[in-house]
Amino acid sequence: MNIENLLNSRYMKQIFSMILTFGLSFAAAQGKVAKVEVEIDSSDIELELLHPDALKNEVLRKELALQGSENAKDSVSKKLLRAAVFYYDKKWDSAYSAYKQIQDDVPDLLYGPLVIRIAKCALEKGNIQESRNILLNIKSIKNNKNTWERADLVLMEGILRDTIALKAKKDSIELRLKSGPSATYAQILKWKLAVLQENEKNTKDAINSYFSVLRSGSKYADSALRALQRLTPSSIDYDFVRTLCKRGYNDKCTEKISSMLSNKSLKLDSAKRVNLMILQAEAWKRQSKTDLAIGVYKKLLDSVDYNTSWMQSLLRMLRNAGNKNEAKKLDSIFQKKFPFSSENANNLWVKALEYEQAKDYKKAIETYKLLYDPKFGKHRGRQWAKFRIGFINFKEEKYEEAANLFVQVAKENLGLMSKSASLYFYAECQRMLGHNAAAAYSEVIADFPLGYYAWRAKQNLKEFELSENIPKLGVEMSDSSAIAWLRALQKKETNEKDSLMSVGRLEQIELLLRCGFEEEAFALYEDALKFHKNRPEFYYRYGVMFMQNGEHALAHRMARSFLNMIPRGKMVGVPIQVLKFLYPLPHEAKVRKHAKIDPYLVYSVMRQESIFDAKIQSPAGARGLLQIMPTTGDFLAKREGIEKFDKDLLYNAYMNIRLGVRYLNDLYQEHQGDYIGVLGEYNAGPTAAKRWLANYGSLPWDIRVEEVSYWETREYVKLVVGNYWTYGETYGSD
Repeated sequence: MNIENLLNSRYMKQIFSMILTFGLSFAAAQGKVAKVEVEIDSSDIELELLHPDALKNEVLRKELALQGSENAKDSVSKKLLRAAVFYYDKKWDSAYSAYKQIQDDVPDLLYGPLVIRIAKCALEKGNIQESRNILLNIKSIKNNKNTWERADLVLMEGILRDTIALKAKKDSIELRLKSGPSATYAQILKWKLAVLQENEKNTKDAINSYFSVLRSGSKYADSALRALQRLTPSSIDYDFVRTLCKRGYNDKCTEKISSMLSNKSLKLDSAKRVNLMILQAEAWKRQSKTDLAIGVYKKLLDSVDYNTSWMQSLLRMLRNAGNKNEAKKLDSIFQKKFPFSSENANNLWVKALEYEQAKDYKKAIETYKLLYDPKFGKHRGRQWAKFRIGFINFKEEKYEEAANLFVQVAKENLGLMSKSASLYFYAECQRMLGHNAAAAYSEVIADFPLGYYAWRAKQNLKEFELSENIPKLGVEMSDSSAIAWLRALQKKETNEKDSLMSVGRLEQIELLLRCGFEEEAFALYEDALKFHKNRPEFYYRYGVMFMQNGEHALAHRMARSFLNMIPRGKMVGVPIQVLKFLYPLPHEAKVRKHAKIDPYLVYSVMRQESIFDAKIQSPAGARGLLQIMPTTGDFLAKREGIEKFDKDLLYNAYMNIRLGVRYLNDLYQEHQGDYIGVLGEYNAGPTAAKRWLANYGSLPWDIRVEEVSYWETREYVKLVVGNYWTYGETYGSD
């Protein structure tokens, strides 16, 4: 029985007409954002040392299932949730009995998934043959490849735990690999095969299998890399070395690449050779061995091609190294060969900003003007170039000239942030000129009420007593009024069924999530999404439900999609319920426990760093909610006295919060509460942050923020501080 038939069966209709009338589901249906944080009695460190999946299932989801079972009004949903509590708690006998009872009472309910769950309980009880018999006797689920592979995974676990010979276990896995499994299941099988081969001391085959897993990029890739480092540390396999480089093993990366490039018997095509040279140069850059990195990029440009990306990297290093003559020559080539490339736009921007910060304003303006050319398209350098010239005039107190330029930028509207910045500094010019700036500041707020510059405008209206009618963000209203506000923003398509009027499907998904039937829950969600992709109300209702059920990453992705649908100016009247959906407080008890700073600052960083995805990893290797690098994690764990730290624990939400908050606490103390210093160092590291503070630390806030020389960090500071002020107004001062 497929999921659509399953959840539309008469049994499910009967069940879901009654279930989940308890408070939390009703709150989700009505759009309320309830706090569901549960204090865990277990030792904090035990929870922080759990595998991330174990934390999610054995702790967080178990607590949600327990809450649900205590509040459920009908017997079937209560039994499902209670069985899930036993299952998460690894009380296999109780879980087995509970699921069997449900199966007897309602035979068609969640037929395939429930049978797999029963077979899993039997296996964990030690009844391998019973588990096997249960799964082999259900022919109907074999028609659904995804469901059958989940069942087959339990069968495979039984085979691996059986007392049969290792060869028979390997043969079983290899037979499955030949049967055409899905890519995801194939990687699970290859991983299990590699472990078996290593256990029987078949090192050669184990290495080959681990390499296969490594190349797939699956969730087992990191484990495969560690196994290969253990089994074949001297390997110079291309994919192995490339992965070492990308995972930040800089010493091994540079050493092995040198060996590979000098090995004449090693067959490497030109593309791989070039890629290795780039990886080596980048690793040397991370080690501050700039001369070596410069040498590699020079060789690439001389012997391969004038690649704009390589030219940009080399130009940055030459400038940072103070090699002005070579930088000038390379810049000249850039202008002749690739005048309107994205990389040259970056090059021109960096050069102009360097002139500006050296107070050579004439050359800065000349260089910024080169970026006016429409051939640069929507490049952010073009979006901001005229603003920077206006900003130079502002710093020189030429307020009339500055104001004219800011007006032009706002009218051109090449970018949302540059427009907001120009509106704000235009208002500043009006104030400096002695004009009534209240209307100008109000225009900044109306442009995007959630933005950084809107907050600065509000603060100035208050500080300089320019208005008594400063709009407050977040309107208190009833839940029905909040839904009406949402519906007023969307157009109903012709003949569109408004299934959102009924909360039945939403409640089904919530029950399935709490019971651990994720695949069925997300299948229902994907089906609903097809019909409501352009409806803010859908994203709000479903996003709140996912948020309340621990799916914080998905909930916030929905919140971002929601925000992109709402006209910027409409956010002035945003209901407070919606604002809390956009600015949530996941794992609130843990954040408050560790934070010596304002917890809202932690959430502001978390929102920007990871969009609340505990499993996210950046291209540079930063991990988890607060995006901590493994080396930083090691350092912080030692400071916290954590002895059994492993870098994979950075995906554990509780561990990541503890270490990330510790880092923010330390930075806040070090920088004496200066948010530009705290956030600048968190994003760009201590060297750059200390340089900015030394050069601009005594200047007014608005000037200091705009003088942060790294583009990413400058925008990061604005976005995080904007988040922080929004959190404060949404939830009140902490």
